[in-house]
Amino acid sequence: MATPFYAGDGGAASAVPAAVTVPITQRLGAEYVPLFHDALRMLCIQATIQLMTHLGQDDAMAPRPLLSADFLTLLLYVVLGVMLYWLAVRRLIAFE
Repeated sequence: MATPFYAGDGGAASAVPAAVTVPITQRLGAEYVPLFHDALRMLCIQATIQLMTHLGQDDAMAPRPLLSADFLTLLLYVVLGVMLYWLAVRRLIAFE
């Protein structure tokens, strides 16, 4: 059985086992697990937005491809922004 997934609430794990387990902790350390969860979260959000926009487009509009270059560029920028936050910004600014 796979290990439980990270719930995003300060390290508490859910009782639901994960379908796929990636050994980030072993390779990079536990502090990078939230970075990968946030990057994956943003990827899922952006992919859902793109899919819903693609499916809900009006017939009068020019058809937009599901995986356009603009979408992939935006997705890359979002993931890079998440990584910038986790690797630099959160080390510079602390909230107490």
